[in-house]
Amino acid sequence: MFTVFYTDFTVMTNPFPYPGLRPYEQNETGIFFGREEHTDQLLEKLGQTRFLAIVGPSGCGKSSLARAGLLAGLKAGFLSEAGIHWRIAEMRPGNSPYPNLAQVLLDESILGKAYATYSTEENTDAAASLSASLSRGPFSLHEILQNTPLPPDTHLLLLVDQFEEIFRYYDRGKDNVNEAAAFVSLLLTTAQRTRAPIQKQGHINIYVVITMRDEYIRDCALFQGLPEAINQGIFLPPRLTRDQLREAIELPAQVFGDEVEPALVNRLLNQVSNDQDQLPVLQHALMRMWRLAHAENPDHAILTLKHYNKIGGLEKALSQHADRAYAELDPAQQQIAETLFRNLTGANNTRRPVKLAKIATLANVSSEQVAVVVEVFRKAGRSFLTPPLGKALTPETVLDISHESLIRLWQRLKNWTDDEAESAKLYQRLEDSAYRWNQEQAALWRTPDLENALAWYKKKQPNAHWAKRYGKHFDLAMRFLAESEKNQQREQYEKEVAQKQKLKIIGVGFIVSLFLALTAGWQWWESSRNLKLANEAKQQSQQTQSLLLAGLAQQETVKGNA
Repeated sequence: MFTVFYTDFTVMTNPFPYPGLRPYEQNETGIFFGREEHTDQLLEKLGQTRFLAIVGPSGCGKSSLARAGLLAGLKAGFLSEAGIHWRIAEMRPGNSPYPNLAQVLLDESILGKAYATYSTEENTDAAASLSASLSRGPFSLHEILQNTPLPPDTHLLLLVDQFEEIFRYYDRGKDNVNEAAAFVSLLLTTAQRTRAPIQKQGHINIYVVITMRDEYIRDCALFQGLPEAINQGIFLPPRLTRDQLREAIELPAQVFGDEVEPALVNRLLNQVSNDQDQLPVLQHALMRMWRLAHAENPDHAILTLKHYNKIGGLEKALSQHADRAYAELDPAQQQIAETLFRNLTGANNTRRPVKLAKIATLANVSSEQVAVVVEVFRKAGRSFLTPPLGKALTPETVLDISHESLIRLWQRLKNWTDDEAESAKLYQRLEDSAYRWNQEQAALWRTPDLENALAWYKKKQPNAHWAKRYGKHFDLAMRFLAESEKNQQREQYEKEVAQKQKLKIIGVGFIVSLFLALTAGWQWWESSRNLKLANEAKQQSQQTQSLLLAGLAQQETVKGNA
């Protein structure tokens, strides 16, 4: 049934037949092919459960299926029992789940002025008031909609994209644990029809859909009722078959009056592997090739193997494209870009949304300078960062990487993230040792840890803003490092002094020994000389005596002859 919808829907709001790295949007159903069957299954399941969990690995198309498939199908009236009048509130939990929910509900298409008129709280804006109201309990959204009801026969669908962010928020501390649990309870209660007491009956026209990476399934047990709800409403997006992939490759180009040559189609079908990045990488490569082909022939672009080879194939297209954007920056802007992407990347190659103003603080530049760099990476045909091109950038704008495949496949970013991980690991060890040292439970660092830490500090020049991401005691860690260096310098000085003393003692001993040796030698020489003189005198005396005896003997002989 959904194929007819695709055929009739206009797509000219999108300048490209392929979205590239980012997910499809609601208004891009006309170029969203290969998922019709899956969309029908989603609609059927949502009608049965009112709570739907689209769960799968990164890159399997969860967000695109929810937006360009499910949401577009709802607005087209394909959930027959619900009709065609829908209000869609799409959000991500991020670091502020309640304020983020309040912000999307205040959109003109949902509550808008109706809530502002209803709210009578003074000295507070509508967003803060609504956020506070939502956090009062699990039935709060029901109560708000009873006081500011939607138009007749209108349904509300709450889409919580990247639901796994709630688990990361949960891990940040005790206060976050309680708030995360309350927020999940609000979502579950909102989607239930009959579990609430009669006086607090849920608004019967509310549906909740979440998208979540499958590696977080085991974490669902952290929240009461969430495993049960997911068991009832889970949808695992199947991998596209070869025929479905062919449709996703060929049909968007045909919608634009263009084509993909059969040889290229076969190469892509054979090249697309079973890894988690197959869909975003394929869409990015198709977008790149279409732009090259369209530049050659705007009236009838034909994507060929020549374009495939020019972009570097599926394996290198994304990395080379990101490098081209990076090469457009001057050295100072490249430093900003490195700081930007390091901080937009979280542990285990996950996305980590950050406000533009915080990037400016970390890079020690103005928000305007950061915005210039962001524009380079989100210009038409790139879409490496969100928000997308066309949305104004302010210091409060939350920046994000459009898809995690960029983190895994851009070699330069992989090098940055590997280096960032090493820096974080060293700093956390440093801070842990500093904390224990301050509690008199550990000693100051010495070689080789100290030399490694000092070399890291000299090269990276960390500051408190950077360190806040990895710990809480930056000043203590720096004091510990400085004291360790002083202690080693003091020990080295004392060692050198002791060595000099030792050399001095050895020198004096050598001189004394030499003197004694010389004295002994002189005495030996003198004694030898005296002995020699005595022997010579003795020999002389003996010779003289011999001569005298010989003379007397001769005289006696002469006398006898006479």
